[in-house]
Amino acid sequence: MKPEQCRIARELLDWSQQDLERRSGVDQQMVVCFESSRSAASDPMISCIKRTLETAGIEFIDWGNGVRLSEHPMGTR
Repeated sequence: MKPEQCRIARELLDWSQQDLERRSGVDQQMVVCFESSRSAASDPMISCIKRTLETAGIEFIDWGNGVRLSEHPMGTR
């Protein structure tokens, strides 16, 4: 997941960085740094954020910076 994908995914869900922190357990300041590309994020942190967004209904598209809302969020299958 790229920083811009994280920002787009949050926008699609209408989540703030604080909302993402609350749902993923990743500190908001770390989300801010990741999304602004100010510092490298750890693989476990990125995986945690990505998993949280996917559970909420986000699909990451393999090419480019693609992100979309799923018709079937993981929690509702």
